[in-house]
Amino acid sequence: MPPLPVRGVRTTGLLVLQHELASAAVARQHVTEMLRRQGVSPDRCDDAALVVSELVGNALRHGRPLVDGTLTVSWTLSGHRLRVEVTDGGGRTRPELRRPAYPETAVSGRGLAIIDAVTEAWGTHTDRGRTTVWALVPAPPSRLHGLPDYGELESTG
Repeated sequence: MPPLPVRGVRTTGLLVLQHELASAAVARQHVTEMLRRQGVSPDRCDDAALVVSELVGNALRHGRPLVDGTLTVSWTLSGHRLRVEVTDGGGRTRPELRRPAYPETAVSGRGLAIIDAVTEAWGTHTDRGRTTVWALVPAPPSRLHGLPDYGELESTG
């Protein structure tokens, strides 16, 4: 059984990644593994992985690399909430939620809409030519207060 998060304990991490496509998978894997080790519910691990992929993908598509050719992904798991931040070297536009003109045929432009749907909140800030997009993802444990986890609930006939 995975460990339960301890109240008041924070788990933090930082990845410095090359500004290249493979970085989205690396970030997703690191965050997912950390959440699983902390006993976070599998469906919320999936949500966090999706959010990290979208944030890094957007930084790669729309942002410039930091001065050293990288971007950063940082996270803090505190209580039952994960805060993820992706920082790049800024871009020509500020990240904002847009609705595609033809959503049923659009092949891109859904990243922030997905983030908006699965997070508690998200936002951006700019500092010294760097853009950071952050998101808060619910991260409850698989087992909460002695209740069976989701898999056990499904298998009880």
